Amino acid sequence: MTNGRNTSIGLLALTTCAGIAVAQDTYRQIQDLESPAPAVGDAFGTAVGLFGEDAAVATFLSETVYTYESGPDGQLVPLDTLTVPDPGAFGESLSIGGEFLVVGAPATDITDFNQGVVYVYQRTSGGWRDRGWLTSSDVQQLDNFGTDVDLTDDGEYFIVGAKFDDDAGTSSGGVYIFERSGSFFFEDQKLVPSTLQQGDQLGRAVAIDGDIAVVGAPFATRRGDRVFEGRVWVYRREGSGWVEAAELSVDVPGRDLYYGVSVDVKHGWIAVGTGRARAFVYRPEGDGWVQDAAVQPDPGGSGQFGTQVHLDLSAASAGEGVRLIVGDQTASFDGLFELGAVYVFERELGLSGEILWPQTQRLGIERPDTSDRLGLGLAVDDGRVLAGARFRDVDGLSSAGTAFVFESGQAGCRVDFDGDDELTIFDFLAFQTAFDAGDTAADFDGDGRLTIFDFLGFQSEFDEGCE
Repeated sequence: MTNGRNTSIGLLALTTCAGIAVAQDTYRQIQDLESPAPAVGDAFGTAVGLFGEDAAVATFLSETVYTYESGPDGQLVPLDTLTVPDPGAFGESLSIGGEFLVVGAPATDITDFNQGVVYVYQRTSGGWRDRGWLTSSDVQQLDNFGTDVDLTDDGEYFIVGAKFDDDAGTSSGGVYIFERSGSFFFEDQKLVPSTLQQGDQLGRAVAIDGDIAVVGAPFATRRGDRVFEGRVWVYRREGSGWVEAAELSVDVPGRDLYYGVSVDVKHGWIAVGTGRARAFVYRPEGDGWVQDAAVQPDPGGSGQFGTQVHLDLSAASAGEGVRLIVGDQTASFDGLFELGAVYVFERELGLSGEILWPQTQRLGIERPDTSDRLGLGLAVDDGRVLAGARFRDVDGLSSAGTAFVFESGQAGCRVDFDGDDELTIFDFLAFQTAFDAGDTAADFDGDGRLTIFDFLGFQSEFDEGCE
């Protein structure tokens, strides 16, 4: 950590008052992961997966998936390196659930050009066992089966997108659900929404949790003035089949919204991202879903805000604490172009019971740099976040890529710098000392540098207290 100025910033003329410091629940960076064999342009962190004790990180150029497991100290340690003999975008998508890992390779040629396949691995005591590959029963060339994949937490089902499937017209897209039997998966059902049309590219984003599956078609166009507005369909498992339960859209003027470019579902809650700096959350209500939030980034965010969305319900209770994690790989801050960002929004109930979704955090990394592209690869599980910065330079190797691990927990009140559980002038003195020493604890705006804005952030939080 370096200071943003050559000289120490003296204490501002501040009015202080005593208060009680209370612990706050925030995400903090606990680890960074780099490829064991970094290479120029490899883009380690292009896709990531996280579940329980396991994690996986994919590269772009070498088409390799590196897997990790939690060590005794909670840090992720390398486990297996997964490759395939005939790669075709191997690792463009991946997901971990139960004791299984699925990896999409949508440009793989098995019997037809770019038909796509999904590789399946099963967790053993020593690593990941190859269980072979799968494709759809009606696969054709250029389907791109494996565009996106997602496993249920119990590993009983996984869902696969094939964005260029042609069932409802050229590139209408298709989605398949596979069900587990023993150690193998079998095609259960193909999902073709009733209103699907040519060019929708259904399956660019898929998510499944329990009895609910969500599928995005970001190129759907239904009005001439809303080209590529996008659509999302929700399916519910009833009996032995999956039935269409809802069609979601939003009324945002203009073209190129790409609603549905990313989706997630957790315990009935649904998140939908766009390609135009918006993300939406829907809560289950009756037999359907109601929009609960529409969020946008703070200044510095880009149109890529929303191209990755994930829900974290680990802190949810009585209608509060549902978190939305949003990636924005081209966000720019403090002169760093396309640094990237990961935002946290948390559901709160106001004094009159109104629903609020304030941005509570922007996850920062140490020593950020231009074009890191943090937030394209993004995974969330039970209070943890794994975020890829695929174009980050490593040891002088351009765009070798890095992935960062964040963990949510009770961190002491940030402005209680002297740790005495009270807020006093001595906390200002301790903050000044940390700032002068280049301590990351003084980086209050999370941009990886120490500037006057960190002083302003400290003052604001001190004035509000930690109640």
